[in-house]
Amino acid sequence: MPHDIEFVPYDDTFLSLSWGWLNDPEIKALTMTPDFSRAAQASWYDSLPGRGDYLIWGVMYASRPVGVCGLKGIADGTGEYWGYIGDKTCWGKGVGGRMVGFIEDQARALGLGGIWLRVWDGNSRARGLYEKLGYRLDRHADDVVLLKKPLH
Repeated sequence: MPHDIEFVPYDDTFLSLSWGWLNDPEIKALTMTPDFSRAAQASWYDSLPGRGDYLIWGVMYASRPVGVCGLKGIADGTGEYWGYIGDKTCWGKGVGGRMVGFIEDQARALGLGGIWLRVWDGNSRARGLYEKLGYRLDRHADDVVLLKKPLH
């Protein structure tokens, strides 16, 4: 696992990079990202400070921004993990595993008893990582796999 990873506040830099990352056709498909406008993205970003159900961090690797991760839908002792590595040169380097571990630590600090996530059935790399980290199948919904993990 790489050690030169930092989790930092999500800011305008990550917002701007996310526009490009999430509009890259491959990343868009792997993350099941719907179409969105810059105005919708700005509105979402402006809503973040007032939300208690949504936490987000930028991911730095080797001192450069490479991705984003967070927890959403935080309620009733659980939350949904989500994340993406937008810089494709960082794929396969252990960054994803560190992202999941960081979010699990944040969830534990919040007193959450579990995390769940959605992954596109065709995203075998991500699904393999999640299963290796202890996430188990909850159910399939069309081409989306829902995985869960209790936190102890």
